[in-house]
Amino acid sequence: MRIFVGVKIPEDIRNSLDDEADKVLRLTETYNKSLNENYHLTIKFIGEMKISEIVALDQILAKRLKDIKAFDVYLKDIGYFEKNNEYTLWIGVQKGSDYLDKIHHIVDFESHELFGIERNKYEPHVTLARKVHLDNVQNLKMSKTKSYKLKVEEITIYYSHRVNDLLTYTPLSKIKLK
Repeated sequence: MRIFVGVKIPEDIRNSLDDEADKVLRLTETYNKSLNENYHLTIKFIGEMKISEIVALDQILAKRLKDIKAFDVYLKDIGYFEKNNEYTLWIGVQKGSDYLDKIHHIVDFESHELFGIERNKYEPHVTLARKVHLDNVQNLKMSKTKSYKLKVEEITIYYSHRVNDLLTYTPLSKIKLK
């Protein structure tokens, strides 16, 4: 099963992010927009895991995250990653990234120690679209958004799979924060 750990985003914020994405994507040539229901803050992409490994990961994360208090994150402004003249469009974290960094460090460490998953650097964001093609990258650089406050009260282990050829993220486990 293809697994990642993330933070679910409430529907009202997802709808606003959808509107923000549409404004910017009008300025592009082609793109593969993320489905509204798939918007999330990734903590760590894990990759392929067996069910027994997912259970073990859930148990260790529940222990390691139990003393972390719920916190606020503020999402703001469009950013992008570039690879081979294609862009991944995202909205970044303006405030609260220190808490996300702490959680990422725990997940990154434990997944490496338990399963040998490669450790990686972390830039918290919500992916809005992939495979974005455009004439002028300045259009992305100039994109500003309002700030969206997100209360992080739980961390979710997701199963990434296709249902009727649509990428779907199914929650497998939710770990409540203090």
